[in-house]
Amino acid sequence: MEEQEVVSGENKALRSLNADVETHVNFINQSKQSARAWWLDYSGHPVSYGDIRTNGLLRMDTFLTPPKVQVYSRNPGNFGDKNTLICHVSGFHPPDISIQLLKNGVEIPDAKQTDLAFEQGWQFHLTKSVGFTPASGEEYTCRVRHLKNLKTYTWEADM
Repeated sequence: MEEQEVVSGENKALRSLNADVETHVNFINQSKQSARAWWLDYSGHPVSYGDIRTNGLLRMDTFLTPPKVQVYSRNPGNFGDKNTLICHVSGFHPPDISIQLLKNGVEIPDAKQTDLAFEQGWQFHLTKSVGFTPASGEEYTCRVRHLKNLKTYTWEADM
């Protein structure tokens, strides 16, 4: 793994989003006060990655991590019973992602999405859900686009 460091007060251009080369950046605060770590995201916009105590360190991984996707329903999937279709996407980086819930390939309206949140190591997670009444012969899917990668995951009824 390639290691790169940025010492407080330095303006240093660092970039790696290559899935084949795991890279991380250590933000090191050597000043006498708290400092904020900033990073330009995949589209060139500044993003704050948090505050660093005096003599503290913040490690940020900069490699691509594809999402883990779970498609399920709130209640057992019985045809004809009202339910909630849920698509939970987790463990991905960077946070450039979109989720669609589909019925027979058509987006289901009025779906709700949580705010984007992150875990330690800057792995992100997100959940999208919508009310639905499953019917025999219908296909319910979750389509996830992460960066330029598009994958579709199918909900399985409990029949």
